[in-house]
Amino acid sequence: MLGPEQMVAKPLIRSAHLPHESNVRNGSVGRGPMTSRRGQLATERYDTERALSNWSQIRASVPLVMRRLESYAAIAPGASVLDVGAAQGVYVGALRSAGYAAVGVEPTEHARRTSFAVAALIGEQVEVVAGSAERLPFPDRSFDLVVANSVLEHVTDPVLAAREA
Repeated sequence: MLGPEQMVAKPLIRSAHLPHESNVRNGSVGRGPMTSRRGQLATERYDTERALSNWSQIRASVPLVMRRLESYAAIAPGASVLDVGAAQGVYVGALRSAGYAAVGVEPTEHARRTSFAVAALIGEQVEVVAGSAERLPFPDRSFDLVVANSVLEHVTDPVLAAREA
């Protein structure tokens, strides 16, 4: 398993998970459930259609990202990958379609429920389990690679989250 200094981000930009304090001041909070700083719906609140809107690009990015990561650590074909902050599991599905044994962790129930529809539409097994970056629901060293995108800035203890990975 990679250490905190080797954690890498996915090439998928996600909106903020919780309203920023400036949203309270500028009135963007209240435009909808879980909005970003710009008042956009947070990624984990997306419906199936919106979650899959970039499916082709996300799936196509996996081989490139994995080649780049191999310059830091050996990643065997079929390696086990944990996606922390997986939302609806779209990247988990893309990893699985590329032959990796991927699993996601997501604290938001709506996103985990939506992952079932995502799996059905892309034709891949998508497993997204309940959990947080600070308390991953797996034993240490369960995965060959851990990826996280737009996660550390949303946790209460970023150092603990990095250590947990």
